[in-house]
Amino acid sequence: EKLGIPVFVTEPRTLADIPRLLRVLGKLAGTADAAEEEARRFEQTLEELARRYGNKRPVSVFYQIWHQPLMTVNAEHIISDVIRLCGGRNVFESSPAFTPVLSAESLLVADPEVMIASVSALPAQAEVRRFWSGFPSLRAVRRSHLEFVHPDLIQRQAPRILEGAKQVCEALEKARERFTAKAGHRLGCVGKIERTTDGACRQVLQDSGRRFRAVDDRLCGQSPKRDNRRSPV
Repeated sequence: EKLGIPVFVTEPRTLADIPRLLRVLGKLAGTADAAEEEARRFEQTLEELARRYGNKRPVSVFYQIWHQPLMTVNAEHIISDVIRLCGGRNVFESSPAFTPVLSAESLLVADPEVMIASVSALPAQAEVRRFWSGFPSLRAVRRSHLEFVHPDLIQRQAPRILEGAKQVCEALEKARERFTAKAGHRLGCVGKIERTTDGACRQVLQDSGRRFRAVDDRLCGQSPKRDNRRSPV
């Protein structure tokens, strides 16, 4: 700016900001047609993810930027918007700081169902897992709901953030399926086992007049439980 060169500065806070800014940048760069095509492709994928995951059972999520010190994001960060898109809830969304530094005690109180860390290399993932193993009372640790997303796919406010969003959505959906399967076994539900077109196994469960499906690869090749109770109509 001191040299008299126009400078455009922006920081997207939501996923919806990205296609809007693509169009703005396209006009500034003289590539409006290409920008419009990319913006529409982004919006279409965003809508598809919202339809698929937005109304699913909420899952409490801890997103870890780093563990030394322990850092996360609040509701204003675009990563929280990714979590919301997938039907999740950031357990530190109400923090006043944009990227708060946390105490171990605060994480224990939050007790998330799923923990996601933005690390890429396998040695770094192993280090984070060792750190998480120090919190065996956390639900996410007990149930092995520990996931990793490459930082370039979720910490960059650009179109490729949807690739990271897909991974987050799949991780939360996997956790939901485990919740459902565990609830079915805890309730003593019975039903038949089917194989889906993608090779997974699906158990149709019934209990107390409710009917739901649980996908669990461990069911493959197993026989369904039997009991003498009358199945609800």
